[in-house]
Amino acid sequence: MAGGDKSRDKAEQKKDQAKSKAAQEREKADDRARRAKVDAEVEEWKAREIFDKNFDA
Repeated sequence: MAGGDKSRDKAEQKKDQAKSKAAQEREKADDRARRAKVDAEVEEWKAREIFDKNFDA
């Protein structure tokens, strides 16, 4: 059964690698989402500042 154990170990390794890669991809997606949110907040802040300059007396 040594051959079966080796293939099982390889399968477990591949499974662990896939999980790790998926976790990295989720982390990247979370980072992109956070950056997009910050960018949107910055744009909103800029728009409010422009609005305040133009319409505040």
